[in-house]
Amino acid sequence: MQEIVALNAKEQKRLKTLNMVERGDLKMKEAGKVMGLSVRQVRRLRVSYRVEGAAGLAYGNRGDGHTMRLMLL
Repeated sequence: MQEIVALNAKEQKRLKTLNMVERGDLKMKEAGKVMGLSVRQVRRLRVSYRVEGAAGLAYGNRGDGHTMRLMLL
């Protein structure tokens, strides 16, 4: 069963850029410039993308409530 992952515009741009890196159309240094990240961060995102797919690019805390919410209840 596949999971549906909603990506915002920034995450979609990262997905397209990482796909270009995977195909060999773009070097990691160039991808970093496109995404505004360092080569190290691009490498980390690439590993996450390879392991988890597009879900690895989505912000990790998405869907969690704010920490103050518990205090306000």
